[in-house]
Amino acid sequence: MKPILTVLWLALAVSSFALTPGPTIIRECPSCKEPLKQFTIGSGNNFGATFWTDGKMEAPMWPDKPALVNCPHCMKTFWLEDVKQLAELDLFRRDAAKHWETAKVVVDPVETNYLAAANAPGVKLDRELYARRHAWWLANDAVRRQADGQLVWNAAQRNNLQRLAALLSDKDSCEGLQKGEIFRELGNYDACIKLLDGLPTDSNTTKMNADILKNLAIQKKSTVARWP
Repeated sequence: MKPILTVLWLALAVSSFALTPGPTIIRECPSCKEPLKQFTIGSGNNFGATFWTDGKMEAPMWPDKPALVNCPHCMKTFWLEDVKQLAELDLFRRDAAKHWETAKVVVDPVETNYLAAANAPGVKLDRELYARRHAWWLANDAVRRQADGQLVWNAAQRNNLQRLAALLSDKDSCEGLQKGEIFRELGNYDACIKLLDGLPTDSNTTKMNADILKNLAIQKKSTVARWP
């Protein structure tokens, strides 16, 4: 291969794995009415990602962009899709971006924000599931990379996991795996094993993952773990 073609091939190969930003959305805080920046992703992938037994994925080429955020001015929490959009800034039109250059970026929620959103009166099921899963993941972050980490759940965290388990179906392989993982992390090892033994295994991957979780439960290990 000629040098110039080699360089072009390498450039294309690298770009195919690259994270590219999407347009910046300007939204209005529903509480204090300040303009806020929301960064988006144009394209990305899960190349080099780490997957965890609680369902969290950590991907350098696909970072999580929360649907629930805080205002950096008044710290009120809101769902992005519910609030007014003021502008959409194209990456290549810097003239339009100047008008909003002082706008602050939305802030990622903390665990208590997710729990409050999950427990809000009249919350829709998809939002409740989203908020409860993210609260769970943030709680697990405290021990996610500790070899011998042991998380002691407080009352709010335990209630969150119990409610999430009640919402998940053990007739669905993906939800059943996550429900079994909740039982395991709460120390309900017998319930975890019983659920996974009856889980519909629609693929070899599902069966393999169920066996991994059952093995952890048999060993009475309750800490979140990486999928091998």
